[in-house]
Amino acid sequence: MTTSPTNAVDCDSLPQAMNGYTFERHLGSAETHDTFLAWRDASQDLFVVRVYSLEYLRRNEQLRQMVEREALVASIAHHPNITEFRPAFATKTDLFTIEKYYSQGELYQCIEALCNGIETRQESSYPAFSSPSAAAIAERGENSKRPRGLPLGTCRRILRELILALKYLHEDCGLAHRNLKLENIFLDGEGHAIISGLGLCAVLPGKASTSSSPRKCSHKSKERNIIGESCLHLRLCFGSKHYVAPELIQGQPYDGAAVDVWAAGVILFAMCTACFPFHAEPGSDQVILHQIQDGDHILANHTAFKSLSEPLLQDLLRNMLRCNPKARFSINEVMEHSFLSS
Repeated sequence: MTTSPTNAVDCDSLPQAMNGYTFERHLGSAETHDTFLAWRDASQDLFVVRVYSLEYLRRNEQLRQMVEREALVASIAHHPNITEFRPAFATKTDLFTIEKYYSQGELYQCIEALCNGIETRQESSYPAFSSPSAAAIAERGENSKRPRGLPLGTCRRILRELILALKYLHEDCGLAHRNLKLENIFLDGEGHAIISGLGLCAVLPGKASTSSSPRKCSHKSKERNIIGESCLHLRLCFGSKHYVAPELIQGQPYDGAAVDVWAAGVILFAMCTACFPFHAEPGSDQVILHQIQDGDHILANHTAFKSLSEPLLQDLLRNMLRCNPKARFSINEVMEHSFLSS
């Protein structure tokens, strides 16, 4: 019996064509799966194929639930700025999940390339569920005399697309994303933002009883259990350290929609400045978490924040990154802010 997450794939040779997909190249290996680039024979479109060992999934309940949750959310969430999935398939030994390939890669890669002074590539390979080191962005921190982020118009457009997708998830699907980060936002061939990483979505409070069609999956107990029980407040803490909201660190019940707004604020800050609002030396996670809990003060005194020349941008960031979730902007308030219409 193998102990490897995947047991049918030899990364030195590509899998044989199957279920209408021809494998192009190996993109990467993670602890839980292997990732390949493949052509869909019928359309000649490119897709990212992740291969999970069925035995490994049986032994890893948390991973299995994440994969199931992602598949369920993908089946009900259909939006231009949310990733597209094709039906998964399985062999006797492995599960193959199929996600559309976005040629400009992760938003993280775009900003990292800017930090390193190199052009972003039109085509990039990315292993899913793995996050590159945040050091390249975090190290800029207070050492940056002025922001060196993406063009303001690009930041505005990407944020608008991100907020439209979140508004759809929250209001039409009744779901919180809970895992927003630069590595889970991809850029298509035209530079449009696409949200991925749906495996940690959860039902928002009060949404499970709604009868509108996108939310009807919430009525079924099995599907509700997969996505996450709708309760008075969400309690489980998810997300990556740079994007985690203060209320999650405190271990208190939280509003998933407000947590998504916080993470979107961190993403906006990173796009505009090429650094994170809360950062520390590698291995100093507790320092970052302490900064986040003192976020209002840290943000107001952050060199990159003070160097931003656009007052409307500063105002929006300040309100998206309020430590008090009740004072934080809602998705609709972000959407209506003058920065997005200027």
